Amino acid sequence: MSIVAVGLLVISFGLSTIVSLGLAIGGVVCSRNGKRKVDAGETPKHRGLAQAGFIVGWVGVGLSILAIAAWIAAFAISAGDDQSIFDPDTTRALRQAVGA
Repeated sequence: MSIVAVGLLVISFGLSTIVSLGLAIGGVVCSRNGKRKVDAGETPKHRGLAQAGFIVGWVGVGLSILAIAAWIAAFAISAGDDQSIFDPDTTRALRQAVGA
């Protein structure tokens, strides 16, 4: 789950931040449970794999949070832009360009 979260985040250029965040948190939980099972003696191997999933999961959580912050900043910057499609000068220029 952790690897899928990071991969999805990278492939989608941050558009899947909510899904990636959920997968990363799920990966952290599953790998933590895996480490507990190894420590309890329920399964004899794969502690390293559980540790890797735990680390990759936290990296995915961090990257997802950064991507969410970046999208919020991008929307805030674009909302503060002075040039709007509903600006009267822009509307007039568009009508002239179309010939209306």
